[in-house]
Amino acid sequence: MKPIKLSVEFTPATFKMTLPDDQGQVIITDDTETLAPPNGVTLATQAMALVGVDTVPIDADGLIILSPTWQIDSAKVARYFQNLLDGSSKAPTDPAVAPYLNLVQGLLVRFNFHENVGPTAPKKPAKARHRFDKTLRERPFHVKHAGSEATVYWTAPKVMTIKQGAKLKLDPVMNKDGSERYGTKYGDKLRTDHAEAIKGSVTTADVELRSVNEVGLFLYYGDTNGWLELIDDQGQTLDALTKV
Repeated sequence: MKPIKLSVEFTPATFKMTLPDDQGQVIITDDTETLAPPNGVTLATQAMALVGVDTVPIDADGLIILSPTWQIDSAKVARYFQNLLDGSSKAPTDPAVAPYLNLVQGLLVRFNFHENVGPTAPKKPAKARHRFDKTLRERPFHVKHAGSEATVYWTAPKVMTIKQGAKLKLDPVMNKDGSERYGTKYGDKLRTDHAEAIKGSVTTADVELRSVNEVGLFLYYGDTNGWLELIDDQGQTLDALTKV
C-alpha cells in the first residue's frame, strides 16, 4: 500500500485531517455541538464506540464528522455506517464510495476506533438509551466507586453537575500491557480542563460536564457503567429511572 499524505490541523478538542486526492476532510472532536457541512455525515461516539449516525445521543462524548466532496454520495456513506451500527458486517462494494470508505476506515483504525467502525464489526446487543427527565433535576445522585465519592445532579440534557467536595480516584487505570487506557487519558484531560476546581484529590467548586460517561471518566477514569454508579437516596440508579 502506498503512503498516504494528509494535511492535519490540531487543537486540544479537535483533530482535522484533509484527505488526499481531493476526497474531503475527517474531523474528530470532543465538541458534540459541532455541525456537519451540507454534504457531511456525523458519527457520534461514546468511549470510542459508534453510537449514532447523523444523530447525537445525550451520552455521546465525541463526534467524527466526515466531509466528503460532492462527488461522493454522503447518503451512501451514512447508510454504510448505520448498517455497521445495526450489526452488519458487509464490506463496502459501491465503486463510487468504496475507496473513500476504505480510506476513512483505515484512518479511524489508527485512532483506536477499531471494531466499532470496521467492516468485520460483530453484531452487538442494542445499546441502552436514556432520556433526560426534568423532574429529576433537583434529585441528588451519589457515586461511591473505586475510591471516588461525589454527589451529582443531571441538571440539563447535556449538563451533569458534580457538586463541590467530590473526591477523585488518583491511581490511573492501565491496560494489561502497562499502557495508558483511553479512559485514563480522557479523564486526565477533563481534570486538566477543570484544574481550577481541583485541589489535590478533592473538587473545590462545582464541575459541569456533558454526560454520565464524562462524570465517570472525571471521577474514577470510567472503568464501569456510570449509569449504574449514580444512585439516589432511595437506592435507585439513574439507569433505572431514565432508561428508554
